[in-house]
Amino acid sequence: MDFDEAFDIPSSEKKRRDDELGLAIWNNIYLKDDNVPDEFVDGIAKYVAEQHENVVHLLPQNYWTEGRIGFVDIPRMTNKKASPKDLVDDEMEALPDGWFPALTESGESYYWNEQTMNTTWSKPDLSKID
Repeated sequence: MDFDEAFDIPSSEKKRRDDELGLAIWNNIYLKDDNVPDEFVDGIAKYVAEQHENVVHLLPQNYWTEGRIGFVDIPRMTNKKASPKDLVDDEMEALPDGWFPALTESGESYYWNEQTMNTTWSKPDLSKID
């Protein structure tokens, strides 16, 4: 099953829809790698489902024409076994004011400051902020 087919399943069949979406992610993104923890597949499936809901149903039409598309937060994955609620990086809250995590088109993490428009590859340190 592909992503589109998973979203064709009625939202009233949430369990089946989530399972099929997770299977599509495991097949197409993780390339059927049995070493990938189920929690990671579930975390990405949850992100994709939330992003789909956000983009298809929640964003006002004028946001598209104005280029103001707000995406949901990308889950943070670690090498440890985690539950889906642990997939969000708790350290994100420790970023200095104005700094946000971001990803390049190739998936590399970096940080950018909304106020100054500065970017950095390393996480800004709260202790070095005046």
